[in-house]
Amino acid sequence: MIRKFSICCVVLLLTGLALPLTVFADMGPKPMVTLRLQNPPEGTYYLDILISGGEKNVSLSEEDRAALDPDMLAVLENFSGPDGHPGLAAGTSVPLFGELTGTPDGDDMIHVFSYFGVPDRFRFIVVTEDLNVTVSDWVSRDVLQVHATWDFASGKVSQPSRIWAYLIQLLGTLLPTLLIEGLLLWLFRFPLKENWLVFLLTNLGTQLGLFVVLGISTARNSYLSYYFGLVPAELIILIIELCIYLPLLRGRQKGWRIAYAITANLASCIAGFFLAEPLFLLTTSVV
Repeated sequence: MIRKFSICCVVLLLTGLALPLTVFADMGPKPMVTLRLQNPPEGTYYLDILISGGEKNVSLSEEDRAALDPDMLAVLENFSGPDGHPGLAAGTSVPLFGELTGTPDGDDMIHVFSYFGVPDRFRFIVVTEDLNVTVSDWVSRDVLQVHATWDFASGKVSQPSRIWAYLIQLLGTLLPTLLIEGLLLWLFRFPLKENWLVFLLTNLGTQLGLFVVLGISTARNSYLSYYFGLVPAELIILIIELCIYLPLLRGRQKGWRIAYAITANLASCIAGFFLAEPLFLLTTSVV
């Protein structure tokens, strides 16, 4: 009976989580950098992102170019240096979306560049009405979507710490797992006093491993990578927990230990599936 129950749980897990993968294969968030420009230049200015190397395919449409100041645009188009060329004005080898003009946000301006043309490390460039050119310090995109602040008056560029993104990703799977599997431990009538340490250390170890294998790549790529790796990772965790729970859990017979391990992993896996996207959105909001 326990064996049949185990097989059914595994089949349901594989079926329920594998089917959505084809739906999301060509979807999901893309690379993006959101820049907050503090103390922006007086009057009109254009801000672009410097792209190193690659064929210079046109990124701006003819309609977009017609609406821009030709002299300021020409400065960007003709700019070339060791840090690259302006991606929107001079083009990129892969698609890049954005605008040379920003969106007001109080006294600041917001500039957003997105899609696969956003590099992992780059500078911003600004051209003002008097055709002066200013290049920012380096910005790093070591996770999929990042925020940066450029104080144009002082020239200082700052970015939030990436530690918060990884911490949210780790705690966002660890805490729900402890809650769900702890509740199931109680519902399966395992004595908490005798089993809490084994339960806690096992879940700390497996969730840390899950974070190293999937959590880091989720922050760097997207929650889609979490979907693709979740089922095999949870199956490995199930095997590990069976190897620990069978000899170490106390108070219930062997069949109950197997049933608990399977049920707990199935529940936490389903929870992880539904939490993957919200956790990713939360991490991108703080970095």
